[in-house]
Amino acid sequence: MKLKPIYIYGIVLIVAIAVIAIFSSNIFTGENPAGTSNSQMPDDEMHQSMRGKMPSRDNVDKSAMQKLQELEKDVEANPNDTLKMKKLSSYYAVGHQKEKAISLLEKILAKGPNRIDILQALTYMEYSQKNFSKAETYNNQVSKLTNGSLESQFNVAVIEEGKGNTDKAKKLYQSLVKNNPKTDIAKMAQAALDRINSPAPANPH
Repeated sequence: MKLKPIYIYGIVLIVAIAVIAIFSSNIFTGENPAGTSNSQMPDDEMHQSMRGKMPSRDNVDKSAMQKLQELEKDVEANPNDTLKMKKLSSYYAVGHQKEKAISLLEKILAKGPNRIDILQALTYMEYSQKNFSKAETYNNQVSKLTNGSLESQFNVAVIEEGKGNTDKAKKLYQSLVKNNPKTDIAKMAQAALDRINSPAPANPH
């Protein structure tokens, strides 16, 4: 299975199959849902320690681990502080504790059901866990709140591809390319089509 970079929340992560298009540079670290895409890692102590390697509980440095523990204490003491909860979910997400990240995001969503940033985050998290039905549900909510944004349309195609519905995904990608020329989404959709249509590399003997 091919691995492709996924650009989300300003963090570059690796997931299978395709790219979820979520354009918010501060979904985890900022309070405002709106934002623009940013493929650069945040310049905080945690992500400085992660450059050049995939994050895990073992390779996150001591200062980042200390920050994680501080955030856990802060959230325990202030369970209604959604900004701290979102920051903590970020640490869990990049530290491969995705179930904990999802749990926190769900708690935030319960307090603000129309939080686009949280719905987008949950779309990605469930997708990365291959929970495509849940990812689809969250993305549909994003679509309703954003009047069918191009990003949410692209995510529909990505999720369909993840479910194994390649032909349906191709049609959706093709529609995005045709109807939205010269946009970033069209470029991403075309890249997805090129990848799908390219022959798989031969296995070395």
